[in-house]
Amino acid sequence: MLQIARSKARGRARVRFLAGDAASPPLTPTTFDAVLCRHVLWALPDPAAALRTWVRLLRPGGRLVLVEGPWSTGAGLPGRLTVDLLRQQGLAPVLEPLTAARYWGAPVEDERYVVTAAARPTRDGDSGPWGRRRDRRTRRRETVRRGEPSADRPGPGGGP
Repeated sequence: MLQIARSKARGRARVRFLAGDAASPPLTPTTFDAVLCRHVLWALPDPAAALRTWVRLLRPGGRLVLVEGPWSTGAGLPGRLTVDLLRQQGLAPVLEPLTAARYWGAPVEDERYVVTAAARPTRDGDSGPWGRRRDRRTRRRETVRRGEPSADRPGPGGGP
């Protein structure tokens, strides 16, 4: 598989491949913007432990993306169980069905889905985009997004 992946990535910058345990990859925690797993979680001996590891790999606000499904053979993981496993990690997963034939090359009868979940923001005062310390411009943008008046956008009656 690594040989095929390397040939597909030939000519692309900043692509690195490693061989390792999918449930416990040899990677540094909090260094990834996304972790994508396709049809692997159901085959692991301890899916909950793998999810804990994958979530630890994410930077604050990073995204976990899981493409899974129970197959007509009986193998696989139903969406509700994947969602439950992520909720046990303290995440707020979103499940979306992936049943369109264009995803699979033919119509499918079994449940196929993608579940996404964002890593929790840090609470330790990290100065990154999800930490507590934010400059005035960031706080102002957040205020405007919530629809509250600001100097640039007056409230009802024209005043702040």
